Amino acid sequence: MDRSVALVLKGFTELNTAQRQEFITEINKYIEGQTQEQPLQKSIRESVYGNAINFGPAPTGCPCCGK
Repeated sequence: MDRSVALVLKGFTELNTAQRQEFITEINKYIEGQTQEQPLQKSIRESVYGNAINFGPAPTGCPCCGK
C-alpha cells in the first residue's frame, strides 16, 4: 500500500462515527466536483491551523501519521 494512502487510512480509522461520516461526505463532494481542490485545501488549513501555522512538533504527535 502506498505510504500516503496508509497515513490517510490510519487517520480515518481514528475518527469517531460522526467524524467518519463528515469525512465521507466531504470526499464525495470532492469526487463529484462540487468542491475544487484549492478552496478545499484552504478550508482544511483554516480548520486545522486557524490563523497561525505551527511548524513545531505536536506535543501528542500527529493524529494522522503518529509522528
